[in-house]
Amino acid sequence: MRQRSEEEFDLFVAARSVPLYRTALLMCAGDRASAADAVQATMVELWRRWPRVRAMERSDAYAKRVLVTTVIRDQRKRPANLALVAEVPEQPVAAPDLPMRHDVWSVVRALPRMQRAVVVLRYYEDLTETQTADALGINVGTVKSHCSRALDAMRQALPAEYLTGGGQ
Repeated sequence: MRQRSEEEFDLFVAARSVPLYRTALLMCAGDRASAADAVQATMVELWRRWPRVRAMERSDAYAKRVLVTTVIRDQRKRPANLALVAEVPEQPVAAPDLPMRHDVWSVVRALPRMQRAVVVLRYYEDLTETQTADALGINVGTVKSHCSRALDAMRQALPAEYLTGGGQ
């Protein structure tokens, strides 16, 4: 029986790892190592509860919720904008004088973690407000307010041609 359970878990991991990684990558603002760590932690948590998880009708939704909770928890622990370097430079390093690059995902990556989570789940994962609320463990009204704030921030950050479809 244990052999069958392990095989079922292996199949689940094979089927869900890539979609979970894509979601984690977006929620981690493109940080591949953090996304991989989040998926690994999610799979460990699922394995610990596998007998109960495999009996669930929507085990994939549960896995997504565990992932989202893991990412948000880990981002709270991590200091923001911390850059590790081998040696301290003698002079401050100036940002390169390049034209500002505008693309939607760079703007999404700059959103606060909960707003980014809502945008990823609502528009990338195509979840309803109710499903997003369930995945994040928050109220539907909170999803709506995070979504509204995120969209307002994105409208302010993106150039006008993004907002008008580029035709005006």
